[in-house]
Amino acid sequence: MSETTAKRRRLWLLLLAIGTLIAAARISGVSHGLNAAALEASMRQAGPFGAVVFVGAFVLGVLAYLPGAIFVAAGTLAYGKVLGFALNFSAAVLAMCVSFGVSRAIGGQQLDSKTSPRIDKLVARIERRPILTLVILRAMLFISPPLNTALALSRIRFRDFAVGSAVGVVLPMAVTTFVLDYLMHLPGFTRLMNVVLG
Repeated sequence: MSETTAKRRRLWLLLLAIGTLIAAARISGVSHGLNAAALEASMRQAGPFGAVVFVGAFVLGVLAYLPGAIFVAAGTLAYGKVLGFALNFSAAVLAMCVSFGVSRAIGGQQLDSKTSPRIDKLVARIERRPILTLVILRAMLFISPPLNTALALSRIRFRDFAVGSAVGVVLPMAVTTFVLDYLMHLPGFTRLMNVVLG
């Protein structure tokens, strides 16, 4: 089997894995019934293991391409702005790293000089300043499961991905968590948020 054929198979396998996770979330009803209030209720029912339930749900949610905003809202709702930020940040970084690791393990490093000269130039730019590039990308795209997958297929090192993602997600996570905490104290906002996000 040629290297090109092997790479294509791995890419199809990755697409199949992602499609299966998305379909499983839809078929099981998780993606339809999931909202910040429901997730917060599950965390409270878990008692002292609520944070573990939250982190696990966050990681699985990112793997299934569910919107990260639901998890950030649930963490803020359950733990407030300070502890909520710490938990949201930790869970988001873990979820992004797991998403990257799984995508790379299945799909491999697909994007090289043989892929396309245009893609090769883009990847080379990322590789010159990987951490700075990740910080900028996270500021714009936040947790973004498709970004995790795309970068896993590039030649970027896991360490650079993890550091760049962690640094890049701090500001948007802080703003999101603190703004959500403020808005949640406004009358009727939680009900509106559940309609919009869930």
